[in-house]
Amino acid sequence: MSSLVLYILVFVIGIFYGSFLNFISDNIGNLKRILVGRSRCDSCLQTLRFLDLIPLFSYTLNQGKCKFCKNEVSWYYPFSEFVTGIFLVGILHYILLNNFSITEFIFLLINFSILLVIFFYDLKHYEIPFRLVVFGSIFSLIFRAFVLGTLNLDNLFFEVLTWLGIFVFFYLIIFLSKGGMGGGDLKLAVYLGIFLGFPTVLYALYYSFILGGIFAFFLLMFKKKDLKAKIPFGPFLVIGSLIALHFVIF
Repeated sequence: MSSLVLYILVFVIGIFYGSFLNFISDNIGNLKRILVGRSRCDSCLQTLRFLDLIPLFSYTLNQGKCKFCKNEVSWYYPFSEFVTGIFLVGILHYILLNNFSITEFIFLLINFSILLVIFFYDLKHYEIPFRLVVFGSIFSLIFRAFVLGTLNLDNLFFEVLTWLGIFVFFYLIIFLSKGGMGGGDLKLAVYLGIFLGFPTVLYALYYSFILGGIFAFFLLMFKKKDLKAKIPFGPFLVIGSLIALHFVIF
């Protein structure tokens, strides 16, 4: 199998995986629905069939509208499917270049899956699901300590100090901005510290604030009357972590 065919195959798998992550983000807190439920239209609540759920294709075929009620379907769905497809292609590319072990691949895949759900959820609801942050933090702690061996007695004190530093830094931003940044962003940043470790997390935060600042600048430029526009910062933290991993680890 040629590399191009492999990348295309992984992208196709990725957009379907993105559709699944979308379904999870829409049903966080409802485990029963995640396990046995089916996707439905946000407007008319009509259960969608398989042909209505083919990532990107169904949205294009139906011209961005629900097949049943004809209401517009949010761009959020094809966008998140496309992003996940690109993400999996990137993971494959890095694995081929760096000869990752299966344990490192599992560690990255699970954490990035969690981060993508957080990305989608915050983008849609302006809220970061605390349960996912807790799960990701515990998983990263256990996996780094007992499987990868990157968290041990030699660096534990410094790592904990980094996490505390992130907590204090974000708490000060929340306090000084008087609600301009939410507590969910603080929790997500600490989770990234546990997942990425030092110094990668510092690069992730740096890129996050740079991207967030650029986005806010253009928002103010093109929406001058909407100076109080609400901007979710979670997606920038997720993107920043992806960039940091690319430049620091890979």
